[in-house]
Amino acid sequence: MKVGFLILRDNFYKNLGGTIDECMKRGYESVIFLDETMFGKFIKKSLAPTLISVPKFIHGKPKIIKYQGVNRFADEAISHIDVMVVFCLSTTIPKSNDFPEMTYQYQLKILRKKGIPIVSIYSHFYDNCYVDIEVYESVDILCAISQYSLEAFKEILFKCSTFKGKKLDEYGKYIDNVFLRKVKVTGSGLFDPLKNIYKKRMDRSIENNTDVVLFIPKIFNQPFMNLMFNNRSKVVSIIKSLILYKGHYFSQIMKEPNYYSFIKSLERMITQYQLNLICKSRPKHKNTFDKKLKALSKEYYSGVDDTYYPNFTSHQIMLNAIYCIQIRTFSVIESVIAGVPSLHFQVPIVYPSHKINKLDIYFNEVIRNAQENTLFNFEGCVWNIVWKDALDFIENINLNDLVQDPAQRLKYIKKFCGFDNNRTAAEKEVDAIESLF
Repeated sequence: MKVGFLILRDNFYKNLGGTIDECMKRGYESVIFLDETMFGKFIKKSLAPTLISVPKFIHGKPKIIKYQGVNRFADEAISHIDVMVVFCLSTTIPKSNDFPEMTYQYQLKILRKKGIPIVSIYSHFYDNCYVDIEVYESVDILCAISQYSLEAFKEILFKCSTFKGKKLDEYGKYIDNVFLRKVKVTGSGLFDPLKNIYKKRMDRSIENNTDVVLFIPKIFNQPFMNLMFNNRSKVVSIIKSLILYKGHYFSQIMKEPNYYSFIKSLERMITQYQLNLICKSRPKHKNTFDKKLKALSKEYYSGVDDTYYPNFTSHQIMLNAIYCIQIRTFSVIESVIAGVPSLHFQVPIVYPSHKINKLDIYFNEVIRNAQENTLFNFEGCVWNIVWKDALDFIENINLNDLVQDPAQRLKYIKKFCGFDNNRTAAEKEVDAIESLF
């Protein structure tokens, strides 16, 4: 069997690398498709893949197929593969697109018409909850992270729908039927290497660790953070609030700390406890106060030189961490699996209603809420601190209280992460591919 993998970003390898390797381990040919016209270019602030960036795999060397532009993809792929694997890509054609042949959605539809099945890997940070149900219908198999993610997605779809009574019941049955026909719960290939990080942490003494990992937040697409994290002066934030958001978040700006004061508070904590700050960013993030953070850091990772497979940079820096500091990021999941206590600072998830669609609103309500025993607030694993209390928490922190509970970690993993200690997500994903033949 020849299994194709569409690689549009270098960072796809952190999710698909294990699956590519597992295919070769089972004797299948892994075929990686790269758009030669995009080599070295930035797509949404992420570096497009090149021949040089293809990882060294453990179980063989994949075949590399280069093609010249999106509209040439299907023609090039048809003769080389039996099945195509895509990552977090909607397979429905945008209704407003005047040139559908220039979309991968159109190209994948051509492949499917030619009898080549499509497997969509959506097992990454709950992306499977952030698409329309028709995306599930438009593939042969969709790999989802956990059963909880399906339950959450169904809740989101219900909130978005206008159905009531019997029609809502029928809609629910339709959703369940789609899940039954299309979905395989596999866990996430991103999480597989974290088992080794956890084992290494448990095999060595972590009592003398002094690393604190700050995952620098992405701020430009979230209104509250755009106001509170971009400006040193609250006066500037107030003016922007009035001009850009009709005064939305005005009271929070007046009463709550901004990002600069948060960084200053971190500086005092690091000095007091003689800790090492490790900062992790990504190319697409706008790193406000970048110079300040670099000056405070023992190590600073911009993301430009990240490795993704078999060793992912973000995982390696958690090896000696006593805890991670996270703001509106799903990396809390990685922290829990790695055995690192997560301090998650919860910013408001309310948006100006005219600026955002229903799916986005309800995704945040269901997935990003900070209620107890949720992804971002789980006893013994994720300490959730509302933003208004951020400075008080940092300035009165007791490091002895920040210890992960192993039993709670297992509960968290079982509920949210979709894997066990016996099989990897990559193995389950290849099982799903095999089930098509």
